[in-house]
Amino acid sequence: MDERYWDQLAPAYRAQVHDSLSTDRSGIIERWLDEFASSRKTAVDFGCGVGRYLPALSKRFKLIHALDHSARLLDQARAANGNLINLIYRKADLTRPLRDWKRPHFGICMNVLIAPDHDLRSAMIRTMHQALAPGGHLLVVVPALESALYTDVRLVEWSMRDGMTHRRALRDGLRGEPGVIGPLAAGLIDRGGVPTKHYLCEEAVLMFRDSGFDVEFVDKVEFDWSAEFSAPPRWLRDPYPWHWLLVCRRA
Repeated sequence: MDERYWDQLAPAYRAQVHDSLSTDRSGIIERWLDEFASSRKTAVDFGCGVGRYLPALSKRFKLIHALDHSARLLDQARAANGNLINLIYRKADLTRPLRDWKRPHFGICMNVLIAPDHDLRSAMIRTMHQALAPGGHLLVVVPALESALYTDVRLVEWSMRDGMTHRRALRDGLRGEPGVIGPLAAGLIDRGGVPTKHYLCEEAVLMFRDSGFDVEFVDKVEFDWSAEFSAPPRWLRDPYPWHWLLVCRRA
């Protein structure tokens, strides 16, 4: 998941990359943005992609830095948000410290920490820690491993309702091959042929705590089954799949 990968994905980004803000069933993310909103503060979007969060940030903060390492994604973000005047776009590799940087007190990181490489993810968190002012807050959303496994359970149920035996449903519905637990133990779930990092709740908390953040709150961002399945049946209702949301403070 390097710069070239995201540049190549840019034309299909909106169709292929989950929009956590618009699919948030309970509006949890918007409520946390309201909690930290200030017309006098600067905010930063670490890994802004095509700029889905920029309108929400623009109306809540004085100035927003939109960072991404893909020039093509930044171009799309500019085009989509050309009417907003309090945005500064910057091409940045989040695995490296930011230079010529005045540290803001608030940042977001929305489904950015998904690369399969542990060292790369750790470097990004270090950069975010260094980029925020002491006492500043970081609002993070990451894919939930528990949700991915729960989605498999519901897929097996769906297959059995359609007449499949339990044995075949397990064989066809679960991720990976029986006995192969390496990728799953690492939290790597295949998403369209791309291994994508998912987190246990406690794992995510420890990751940020070990990187110098205090994790002040953890919540679920639930979304509809249509984000996981094409044309899900009507009986497939709650509990819904989710991402983890963490409210982190730079200690």
